[in-house]
Amino acid sequence: AITLSGTPGTINEIDIINTNVAGVTPTSAWTVGNLIVTNGAILNGGTFTHTITGNMECNGTLNGQTSRFSFTSTTAAVGGNPNAIYNNFTVATGAIVTLANDIYISGNFTNNNILDATVATLIFTGTSNSIIDGTASSLAIAQITNSKTGSGTTNLNKNISGVGAHISSGVFKTGNADTPLLVLGYGVQNAASISISESVPLSDVTVILPKKTFDAGAADAMSEGNAKGAGIFSIQQEIDD
Repeated sequence: AITLSGTPGTINEIDIINTNVAGVTPTSAWTVGNLIVTNGAILNGGTFTHTITGNMECNGTLNGQTSRFSFTSTTAAVGGNPNAIYNNFTVATGAIVTLANDIYISGNFTNNNILDATVATLIFTGTSNSIIDGTASSLAIAQITNSKTGSGTTNLNKNISGVGAHISSGVFKTGNADTPLLVLGYGVQNAASISISESVPLSDVTVILPKKTFDAGAADAMSEGNAKGAGIFSIQQEIDD
């Protein structure tokens, strides 16, 4: 096994080529331009936040452990094979990160600018809970797959986009103030037995929502109104429900 000690400054490139089964483990946070893990090599993330100012390619094994990898470049490319399991993965403010293939995340994903996953997917894995968050206004939902096992969950703390591409029944319309329409997740639609059919007139759905401001008393805390179901989307259970 190799353990790298000390607190280095910015390093132009690190290539992990050692194939010892214990892998390479840093004892401090790295700031590195390009980080490459070659075939058969193992990198253990440790407990640190590693800043990648260039690209990262893992063709060996990445054990994220409790680390965070933060990408800061406007042209960052992340690639390699599916044996790379990140713990926490961050797209830094101002960064643009392009995924060349699917990546696995066992911890949290923080998107503070732009993630391009046109040809790849974020796959959330493991048994612990994960959070999707950040300062970016939204994240296209087609980029995400939840593969948690046991009691692990993946929680969206972000607005999501791309729902219109996942309509399984009806249409993606939200109506207006006079005629509000609902686009429902499949789980909600199924639990509430709401029928969406072009051949059947849309039925009213009673919607009860908390008020932004209200006087003391439970009766004043909620507002009630009617809307019609227009469409059903089906993405993944955590979102559909």
